[in-house]
Amino acid sequence: MQPGLYPHGDATTEIFSNGDLLELEHLGPLTLLQPGDSAELAEDWWLFRGVTISTEERAALAVLEDHVRRTSI
Repeated sequence: MQPGLYPHGDATTEIFSNGDLLELEHLGPLTLLQPGDSAELAEDWWLFRGVTISTEERAALAVLEDHVRRTSI
């Protein structure tokens, strides 16, 4: 996590889903920008073939944690 103040309880990621969509939002620290300034928030994405996720929460988290460990930079 980058140093700074994050909204929504210091969250760096927010997820929303309903029957039609899944939204993943990556959040950066709150930053005051002056006219002409810019900010950048880099993201890294990985795709894995053949991943099966259980509908049972603990089993799904175990699979996801393994993949997160494999992508740690």
